[in-house]
Amino acid sequence: MAHRIAAVAEVTEASIPKQMKNRKKWLDPSAQMRVGATELAKAAKANQPQDVIKAAAKINSACNSCHTMFRAGGGGGGNPAVNQPPGK
Repeated sequence: MAHRIAAVAEVTEASIPKQMKNRKKWLDPSAQMRVGATELAKAAKANQPQDVIKAAAKINSACNSCHTMFRAGGGGGGNPAVNQPPGK
């Protein structure tokens, strides 16, 4: 699972919308998600439950941060491509 999350972070980093003016706002949460995923994989392999919890919290925080900024009503200027419901 951690490796899939890291892959999603890589795709997200490569998918900056063309109209994005502040690339850092897009890239920072993606990088945090990738770091959290790497930490999650290491913690799971080392059988360190507390570190798994910390890494999962980091991933969750990164996802929430990005979605707050770029989903409809997030107040981050919104990205029309991201604000669309699935299938639109």
